[in-house]
Amino acid sequence: MLRLTPRRRAVLADKVPDVTNIIAGALVIGFLVGEPRAPGTLLLAVLALWGAVLVFALMIAEDRT
Repeated sequence: MLRLTPRRRAVLADKVPDVTNIIAGALVIGFLVGEPRAPGTLLLAVLALWGAVLVFALMIAEDRT
């Protein structure tokens, strides 16, 4: 696991979901609006990765005292 101070762990746990939401939103909008259609499996992979990163953020946020 990462060796972070409690303050850095809190900042990372706070910002990772924000960045993930921006990236996932951009990909979903690009999928829906884009001229050449991307395969549906790509959209599912992006959503699965989004969920995995959110779980990672929760693991970081967990207090290990």
